[in-house]
Amino acid sequence: MDLGKTAFDDIEIRISRLSGDRSEVTGLAGVFTRVWSAVSNKLNWAFLAMMQLSDGSAHLGGLPPIPAAWAGINDPREYGLQVFNWLFAEGSDLRKGLLQARHYSESSERTVPTEGRLRLKLSLDKDGPELHRVWWEALYDATESKELALEMPMSRFVKNGPPRLWPVIERPLRMCVVISSPPGLEAMGCKPLDVSLEKELISEAVADLSRLIEWRTLVPAPTVSEVESAIAQVRPHIVYVLAHATYNNDGSGYLLFSSEGSAPQLLPFTDFARLVVPPQGEAPYLLILALPLEARVDNVNTLAPLCQMLVAAGVQAVVAVRAPLPKEELLKFTEGFFDNLLRTGVVDTAVMAARQKIYKPGDWAWTFPVLYLCAPDAVLFEPFLTSSSRS
Repeated sequence: MDLGKTAFDDIEIRISRLSGDRSEVTGLAGVFTRVWSAVSNKLNWAFLAMMQLSDGSAHLGGLPPIPAAWAGINDPREYGLQVFNWLFAEGSDLRKGLLQARHYSESSERTVPTEGRLRLKLSLDKDGPELHRVWWEALYDATESKELALEMPMSRFVKNGPPRLWPVIERPLRMCVVISSPPGLEAMGCKPLDVSLEKELISEAVADLSRLIEWRTLVPAPTVSEVESAIAQVRPHIVYVLAHATYNNDGSGYLLFSSEGSAPQLLPFTDFARLVVPPQGEAPYLLILALPLEARVDNVNTLAPLCQMLVAAGVQAVVAVRAPLPKEELLKFTEGFFDNLLRTGVVDTAVMAARQKIYKPGDWAWTFPVLYLCAPDAVLFEPFLTSSSRS
């Protein structure tokens, strides 16, 4: 089934830390957060979860600290079950809200029926790095046959993002591909990229979509100024970046590009966000952050801070591949993602469809892609069949 612009009911869950100074949280969320913070120690709550449903109802729940034992779970389904039971504890108001959302979405008496289709939006506290380390995409309800992210579009929703942009009508879409393998990577503890292979995988993934997308590729070792110049010239709708990342102890990080010297230039996440979205320039609609095949898995640091910066700067959606995908899975995911996205224009259903193509029981790879989103309906581009040549 093509889920393009099909109607969905939203389940939006905002999870906030209850520790520390929450004075910056305003409105109703701030009231509840500060009140619940006062009793969190007695009840062993570390987080407050607030659920908003499409029928207008709201549900609340306190959540305990994230169990350290999760880090030792090797099976993704068992991990997903533990996370589900932590978030939707039996008998909790959040569990009741989930059941209510499912019942409401299946109602045949509504003016605009959704036939059971739900969209899950997780809005995670930007000051809670432990929340961003959780593999939410593995969420599994034991009463269902599949993991949630395989049956409903899922995103890490940025609630206070930039204004909604009109979906792009023109075709072909413009994409700028940046593959960065600068000299001196070994001294940084990183392996050089197989640039030819990486370029071949991207080209193969969009080979059958030449009428819908055109791209410019910067390889093998572009400098920051070359990337900046290319983005200004191409004015891309999509930016695809393949680069190594390194991190500081506080979770801030850098992307590695070429410099005029023998060592790579460490570009801070904040500077990269300004490069992609210049003060007087147009923000791309979609940015894809992929880790090289040679990158090492990092279960502590994530690209979450960079993804949130990009969305806050004006990018409507960011797809970050949290750990390097094996070659076969990377090709399948990228092919499935672009094929679905360029036909329907809806980014969260495109991620879900591509995720389904690489799913294997017991394998974690299908959980690696993570979607950060601010567009409420996830529509970035007009569907191909209704597009015109208007620029």
